[in-house]
Amino acid sequence: MPYDAPQTTVTPRAGTPGEIPETPLIVRLTAQGRELTNITDWSLSQSFMTSTDAFEFTVYDEDIEKTRGLELQPVELVVYGQKRLVGRIDATRRGRNGYSVACRGRDFIADLVECNVDPLLTIHSGDDLLTAIVKAAGPLGINTVFDDDGAMRNLRAGRKVHAKTKPAKRKSKLNPYKPAPGQGVYEFLNKIMAREGVTIQPGPNRNTLVLASPNYDQETLYQIRRTREQANGVYNNIESAEADRDFSSFPTFTIVQGVQARAGSKGEHAVQYFDSWKISAAFKSELGRILQDVTVSGRWPPGKPPANEVVAGALYRLLVYRDEDARNVEQIEKAAKRSIAERMKETLQYTSTMKGHIAPESSAIYTHDTMVGVNDDIADVHEELWIESCRLHYSSNEGPKTDLVCWRPEGFDIE
Repeated sequence: MPYDAPQTTVTPRAGTPGEIPETPLIVRLTAQGRELTNITDWSLSQSFMTSTDAFEFTVYDEDIEKTRGLELQPVELVVYGQKRLVGRIDATRRGRNGYSVACRGRDFIADLVECNVDPLLTIHSGDDLLTAIVKAAGPLGINTVFDDDGAMRNLRAGRKVHAKTKPAKRKSKLNPYKPAPGQGVYEFLNKIMAREGVTIQPGPNRNTLVLASPNYDQETLYQIRRTREQANGVYNNIESAEADRDFSSFPTFTIVQGVQARAGSKGEHAVQYFDSWKISAAFKSELGRILQDVTVSGRWPPGKPPANEVVAGALYRLLVYRDEDARNVEQIEKAAKRSIAERMKETLQYTSTMKGHIAPESSAIYTHDTMVGVNDDIADVHEELWIESCRLHYSSNEGPKTDLVCWRPEGFDIE
């Protein structure tokens, strides 16, 4: 069913993120107690499912003392008055363009990615998520973990986003875990979090992590519109956009195997089944229609041909996935959902380049883990989508632009 987006626009108000300051990006050098404001070209890429957010900027200053020793400096990136990233400068390049210094870096999660887990670490049976994270990441300064309450989303967007809160996850009890030799802290923790249906996200400070899963139960913060012919009163805010629909690896039926065991017991084989055809019956987007029209339902064991009523050419594709470390039904189910979600999200990936960094309807800064209403006649997308990643960038030649990557909400279910 086509998404019916509002046809009104809102002029950015003074005193809100819609009021563009003279310098949209400020880089705070927190250890040195100073700021870099003479920034020329820059970009800030933030993604929900990528381990680290990344940034690049070029700073110009004829006083070399002010741009010397930037490597490894802890920084905070402030965009339109909102703190968007806490991280570190990884590398610099100078000499190519006069006194300009090109810098690139990542958020503080990169410290967890690049640091290996100490071989002495052991997660004991009964430890909760908070304990596991602080044990593994404590040497890197992580001492605080909280569940997603929307605070980071509000901070990035520059306004309050109305969303339903989710149940707490920090106190979920774990099975024993031991890191593999040379395993990174983030890799080790991410595998544990995946079995609990959450991801690790950066908090407002470099000692804080947030446990979050995609939140689809929130207000639609942005509108994307593109018409064949510009209609009167409708703001066409897309510079470019395209929709990729890829069903090449999509499973119609999934079998997930694991070992269900209580502490001290040998355990027994456990299996979870997921029928994509039956799940799709609840989808209101085009995905439900496609799957209902051209895929078959159920599992078809070897030697058993599909029923006569199955339409010729209908797709049957089995996915068998095994998680050796899952130890209960809930963890096996989470592993199954993550495996299916990684394939189902490819059924629609909508990418767009927007004019500016601020949505004209809401005066909110574009950011990820938010909802956008899309009415694009050219790409044939008419539904609400979830923004998985967002890249704000600015150049002196082209001005401010925003790149968005959007997925279907029902196409990525990991809880």
